[in-house]
Amino acid sequence: MKRVISILLLIMLIAQPVSAWWWDSPFISLSPTGTVKTDKTSALITFSASASDSDGVKVISLHVDGSEVASKSCGSCAWIIEKKCGWVIEKVQKCGWKAEKICKEKWKCWDEKECGWKKECQNKWKYKCWYEKECGWDCGWKWDWWSWSWKWKCNWKCWYEKKCGWKKEKVCDWKYKCWYEKKCGWKWDCWNEKKYECWYENEKKYKCWDEKVYKCSYPSSCSLYKTVSLKPGYHSVKVVAEDANGATSSKTFYLNVIVDKPPSVSISPSSGTYTVNNKDGKWHGKVTVSASDDIELDWVRVYVDNQLVKDYDCNPWWAFWLDKKNCKFDVDLKLSPGWHTVKAKAMDTGGHAKEATAMLYIKADNPPSV
Repeated sequence: MKRVISILLLIMLIAQPVSAWWWDSPFISLSPTGTVKTDKTSALITFSASASDSDGVKVISLHVDGSEVASKSCGSCAWIIEKKCGWVIEKVQKCGWKAEKICKEKWKCWDEKECGWKKECQNKWKYKCWYEKECGWDCGWKWDWWSWSWKWKCNWKCWYEKKCGWKKEKVCDWKYKCWYEKKCGWKWDCWNEKKYECWYENEKKYKCWDEKVYKCSYPSSCSLYKTVSLKPGYHSVKVVAEDANGATSSKTFYLNVIVDKPPSVSISPSSGTYTVNNKDGKWHGKVTVSASDDIELDWVRVYVDNQLVKDYDCNPWWAFWLDKKNCKFDVDLKLSPGWHTVKAKAMDTGGHAKEATAMLYIKADNPPSV
C-alpha cells in the first residue's frame, strides 16, 4: 500500500508544470537552439524567447554573445479608481460642561510635619546612696609618747559619711519623633470651575472611499521575437526575465551556426537524340543522376515530363556507414518518339534544393526505302 501511495505522489509531481517546481522565478524557453545552417557568410536568425510565471511576467530581454539585443516590457500600467474600506480615525467636535482646574498663587501658612531623632530629657526620682564630706574637731584623750602620759587633744579633720535617700535625676534619651512646624510662604491654590466649551476627539469609524491608485497588470506568459545576423561559429544566447514580484531568472542557450551550401546535381547525358530501339515503339535507355553536398544530402527525385519516376533516399536512417555527402544512381527510361524533359531535384538536410534538367529527343525508327 505504501508503495502505491509513493508512486501516485511521484506521478502527481511529474504532472505538475515545471514552473510549479521553481515558483519563485519565471520559466524560460528559447527557439531555435542547437545547430543552425546557412548558405551565406552570415545567417539571419529569428529568435523566439518566452517566459512564464504564475505571478505574471514583467520584463523579458535577449542577450547575444554578452550584449543585449532586445528587451520587452510585458505589462500595462494605468491610474485606476479603487473602492477601499477600513477603519479610520476622524476628529469629531464635541461640546459640554467641563470642570476646569484653576490655580492661583497665595500667601499661606501651614503646619508641616517633620520627623527625626531628638534628644529628650526628664527628671526622675531615684533611690541612691552617696558619700558626703564632713569636717570637724576630733577631741579625746590620747596617749602622748613624748610625755608618756594621757593628754586631752583636739584635731581638725574631714571624713566621708555615707548617706542614702531619694534624689531627682535628669535622664536623657534619643528618640525618633515626628512633630509639626508652622511654615509660611507662597503656595498655589487650585480649585475646579465648571465651564461650557467645545473640543475635538478622535473617533474610530468604518468608512469606504474612492482612491486613485497606479496599478500594473502582467500576463502569465510573454514572448519576444528578434531577428539577429550571426556569423558562422558558436554563439551564446541568454534570456533574462523578471516577474511581477521582482524575482529574476536567466537561462543561457548555445547556438552553432554552420555554412550549408546548396547541393549540386547533374544528369548524364544532359541532352541528345536517340532512336527507338524496341519493338514496343519506344527508346529504352538510362540516365545517370549524380548529387553532392558539403554537409549531408537528404533525397533526390527524378521527374520525366513532370511525372515522378524515382524518389531516391540518399540518407537512410539505417545506413549510418554510407557516404551521405554524395549520391549517384541510374534511372531506366522508356520514352516514346518526341521531345522529353528529364528533371532531377536534390535536397540536403539543411532544406536547400537544387535542380538539373536534361532534354532528350527520341526519333522514330522508319523502315528502309527500296
